[in-house]
Amino acid sequence: MKSVISGFSHINQFLNANTQLKIRDKINESFKLKKQFEHLLEVAKKAVEMAIEQDENAASAWINDQTKDLELN
Repeated sequence: MKSVISGFSHINQFLNANTQLKIRDKINESFKLKKQFEHLLEVAKKAVEMAIEQDENAASAWINDQTKDLELN
């Protein structure tokens, strides 16, 4: 099995494969969440501009459209 945490081979000898997979999954999830955060930040910025230039209802509708496919809890 290729090292899940590259660059830390001296640590990998102490982590079993299951633990390495859990760490890999958490790292992948963190990258996914960071990307989602960046998208939501841009949506929020544009919505504020839209609320100022147009109205809050248009901004709210746009936010809903931009976030309808996201799994937000």
